[in-house]
Amino acid sequence: MYYLKRLFFLFFLLEISPKLLGQQVITITIDEALQLAIKNHAQLKVTKQQVIINEQEKEITKLNQLPIINTSIKASYLGDVDLFDGTFSKVMTQEIPHFGNSLEIQASQLIYKGGIVKNSIEAQELKIDLTKLSLENDEQTIKKTVLDYFLNNLRLENQIKIFNNNIELANQRLANVTQFYNQGITTRNEVLRAELLVKNLEQTLLSLKNNKAIIDYNLSILLNFPKESIFTLDTSNQEWDLLKEKDYYIKMAFLKHPSLLKLEKQLLLSDKQIEIIKSEKYPTIALFAGFNSQRPITTRVPALDLYANAWQTGISISYNIDNLYKTKEKQQLGVFQKQQLEYTNTVLTQNIEMSVNSAYLKYFEAIKQAEIIYSSLKLAEENYKISLAKFLNQLIIQTEMIDASNTKLEIELSLNNAEINIISQYYNLIYTTGTL
Repeated sequence: MYYLKRLFFLFFLLEISPKLLGQQVITITIDEALQLAIKNHAQLKVTKQQVIINEQEKEITKLNQLPIINTSIKASYLGDVDLFDGTFSKVMTQEIPHFGNSLEIQASQLIYKGGIVKNSIEAQELKIDLTKLSLENDEQTIKKTVLDYFLNNLRLENQIKIFNNNIELANQRLANVTQFYNQGITTRNEVLRAELLVKNLEQTLLSLKNNKAIIDYNLSILLNFPKESIFTLDTSNQEWDLLKEKDYYIKMAFLKHPSLLKLEKQLLLSDKQIEIIKSEKYPTIALFAGFNSQRPITTRVPALDLYANAWQTGISISYNIDNLYKTKEKQQLGVFQKQQLEYTNTVLTQNIEMSVNSAYLKYFEAIKQAEIIYSSLKLAEENYKISLAKFLNQLIIQTEMIDASNTKLEIELSLNNAEINIISQYYNLIYTTGTL
C-alpha cells in the first residue's frame, strides 16, 4: 500500500550525526538487534545453565538402572575375652588372636518397582523439554524488550530531528520579529514571546537527547557493546505488510507459542508423576549377592586364627504395607493437579487467541491512524505557510503564528509516533504468536 511505501522511504532518509567525540555510532537492523539480544543477554545464560543442570540430573537418574555395590574393609585390635559365671564372678581370661580384619562386598540389582526407574527417567526428559521451552519463552520476552528499546530510540531520533527543524524555523521567526522591532513595527513583548518559544523548544530537545542517551546506555549493556555506543535502527529494507488472514496467526500461536507448548509438557509430566506415585503400590524385587571374609573366627572358644569366607546370592522382595492406604491419596492429589493444569491450558489458549485478535486489529488501526495524521499534517503545513506569509506581511500577530507552529509541531510528533506504532504493532502481533 502507498502509505507503507512512504513510511519505508522516510526511515531510509533518517540520519543521526556520528560526530560525538569518543562515541561509536552503530547502525543495526531489527533482525540483527533481535539476534544480538538472545546472544548476549545475561538472563538467557541463567536459563541455559538450568538446561545443563536438568540434563545432568537425567544422567544421575539413569544411574538407578545400574547395580548398587557396597564394600567394607576393617582392621581391628581384639582384646582377650573374660569369662564370668552366673553370679558374674570371673572364671578365667581366654586369650584370642589380637589382630582382626574383615572384608565384605554386597551387590544388589533392582529388577522391578512398578516401572519407577523408567518413569523417573522420562520425567527428567520432560523437565529438560520444559526448561528449553522456558528458554524460548525468555527469548521471546527479551526480544520484545530489546525491540521496544530500539523503537523508542527510533521515535526519539525522529523527534530530535523534528525539534531541530522547528527550532531552526523558530529562530528564523525570532530574527524576523527582531527586525520588525528594530524597525519600530512591533513591540518588545513580541520579541520576548519569540525568544521564549525557542527556549521552550530547546528545553524539550534537551530532554529528548537525554532520554535517547539513557536508551543507548541500556542497549549497550543488554547487547554487550561499549557503553559509549550510539544506536540507530536501519529500517530501509524492512517490510511490515501482513499477507495472511487473522486465523493464520491464531493457528500459528496455538502450534508454536512457547507457553502453550510448555503447558502441554507439564501435562505429560503430570501423567508421569502419577505413574511414579502408582509404582509405590507395587513390591520392590531385587537380586542380591554378597561375599564376606573375617579373621579370626570368634564364634567358638578358643578363637581360631583363621579366615572364615562366606558368600550368598538370592532374590529379595520388600513391600511397604502402609502404601496400601497412603498411595491412593497421593495419586488423587496428582489427578487434581493435572486437572488444574488442564483448566490453565484452557484459560491460556483463550488469552492467546484474544491477544492475537487484538494485535491483528491494532495493526490495521495503526496504519489507518497514520494515514489520517499524514493528511492532517498536509493541512497543518499549508496552514503554517499561509500564516507565515501573513505574519511576514504583518497581517496577523505572532500569537496566531505560534499557534500555527505549535499545531504543525504537534502533528509532526503524532505522525512520528504513528509511524513507529505501525512497526510496533506488527512485531507485537508476531510476539503474541510466540514466533518473534
